[in-house]
Amino acid sequence: TCEQKPRVPRADHYEMAELERLVHPEDRAPLRAALEVSARTSRRWHQRFRLVLPGGVTRWLLADACPRSAPGGEVLWHGWMGDVTRDVQDEERLRVSASLFAATRDGVAVLDVDGIVTDVNAGFRAMTGYAKDAIVGASFFDFCEDLTPGSILDDLRTHLGSHGYWRGEITSRQADGTARTDRAV
Repeated sequence: TCEQKPRVPRADHYEMAELERLVHPEDRAPLRAALEVSARTSRRWHQRFRLVLPGGVTRWLLADACPRSAPGGEVLWHGWMGDVTRDVQDEERLRVSASLFAATRDGVAVLDVDGIVTDVNAGFRAMTGYAKDAIVGASFFDFCEDLTPGSILDDLRTHLGSHGYWRGEITSRQADGTARTDRAV
């Protein structure tokens, strides 16, 4: 079954005044200003804004259009508008995840499917002593292959590839050369 989504009104069914009444109150002035600049300068209008639909449902739209002079001195915009609500929600989830990644004191290393470190947080840097640029781009396994049994590393590789995470105990080399054993949860 398909989920029932609120219908975003088609812009070609509305005069701008009608559509503007649906625009979220905080977005009305910036929308008007952007349209005025576009009309005055004949530059493309590209903007993201919210509509409040009947029933109070809020949807995000992205508009991209070029102004064209019309008879009578009016300006018509030729382009498109699309519902980007899901994109905005995904961006917000990513923003929250990034803030959690940065704020946690636990050490977190992000690896790609080949075990290459793509990012580490401040907790990881404090825990291991590595500067970010010393570990990002390196193989995570280079820091633990001589200290952790091969069967554990094989399990780590398999789980990362199939599940995107791994839980277990691993011993790795610190920046100062000492070994450190940690539990990944």
